[in-house]
Amino acid sequence: DGNARVRNAAKASIVKMHRQIGPQIGTALERMNLDQKHRVAMKEVFEDAVPLSPRNPPTPKQRKQKASKSSPQRNIVKHKKKRSKFSKTSLEPVKIPEGKSSVPVPDGVKAVNVYSERDLSDEVKKIMATLSDVRNNGWSKRISALNRLAGLVMAGAHDIDNFIPLLKKNKDAIVEQLKDLRSAVVKHTCNVLAYMSSVMLNGLECIMEYVIPVLSKLNCVTIQVMSESADYCMSVLLTHTRCPRRAVGKILDMANAKAPVVRAKSLSYLTVLLNPGPTDLTKQLDTIVELLRKRVTDASAPTRAAARGCYSALAQRWPSRAEHLAASLDPKTQRYLTQGTTHSPPTSPRIVSAHSRTGSCGQLQPHAERKLKRMATVASVSPSRSSPKSKRENNMGKTWSHQTLRDTGAGTGSGSSTSRRSLLRRNQSTRQITTP
Repeated sequence: DGNARVRNAAKASIVKMHRQIGPQIGTALERMNLDQKHRVAMKEVFEDAVPLSPRNPPTPKQRKQKASKSSPQRNIVKHKKKRSKFSKTSLEPVKIPEGKSSVPVPDGVKAVNVYSERDLSDEVKKIMATLSDVRNNGWSKRISALNRLAGLVMAGAHDIDNFIPLLKKNKDAIVEQLKDLRSAVVKHTCNVLAYMSSVMLNGLECIMEYVIPVLSKLNCVTIQVMSESADYCMSVLLTHTRCPRRAVGKILDMANAKAPVVRAKSLSYLTVLLNPGPTDLTKQLDTIVELLRKRVTDASAPTRAAARGCYSALAQRWPSRAEHLAASLDPKTQRYLTQGTTHSPPTSPRIVSAHSRTGSCGQLQPHAERKLKRMATVASVSPSRSSPKSKRENNMGKTWSHQTLRDTGAGTGSGSSTSRRSLLRRNQSTRQITTP
């Protein structure tokens, strides 16, 4: 058989039959057309096994002694099984080879054993049928189906040859759970994918190309549970599983997004990829260097800090490229990258528009409004110091107030007429109060 566990179980059953029947089992196996390699292996198995002679069966006294010796061991096994029932509800760390960090097992996951490829295909079809039918199956049924999928991986089903093709064929059902509107389903799907990545390692590469774009969109969601779960899942996937080229391109596109939070997160993911891991970034190295040159002088402070961490990871993996990048920057930015000073590097210049003095809908900013009030007060108080003015001088004062409004930028936007009328009324009321 292609599975090692099935072969070991077959050998154990042959040993038991040899002990009960004797060397007749060996003659029966010799009649079969076995290879030389399998014959040698069976001879070694028969040498280790000591057959029981049917002529001298064990006496009842010997059976009682054997049962008394084995009874405490049975009690110990039962006691251990009772303890394991309570430990399944807790988060048990999974031991990952090559010294990588452990990922907790999601809640409610139990090992699901299968013994053939046909049983595995039937089990995966049932799971994916439940996940794909969103209308008829509630969120609790879909979460239990995800738990069974993780249970297959826990039992070692990913070692069977047809598991990865089945997983890739039904990738849409898994991606659909990440797009669900319920935060509990999204969170549990992220935890299951993170656990599967920690166990399967590069075996989960078959769906990375389809999962990472959805996780990158979830990072922009305002619901904190979804965004944090997607961020955690993304970090674990990039740490344990090889990232395809298209998925790396999606992360690089996130670094050019308008939102500063998305830019900072994409640079943190790029730092994970630059650390020693399964992903090869040799072909994308030029694009990464040009991206860091832009983001080191970004207007957002978290983005600059993430770019600095990305630069340190680049310096550890490709020191020559990092030195060449630092040499092309100005001295202040070089000190920020190398020495780790608290002063931020010079940011890229921003163009201030002519309408920056006014807010949305043409309303004045506080500093412009204070200036306008001060000038209107001076214009209203000046006539009270002398004799009453003529109509011509009053009209000149009104013309001056109109010119003041135009200079301060109150005449722009949809609400300009409303703000102009209110300020003129305020000016007239102040002139009436101060006039003797």
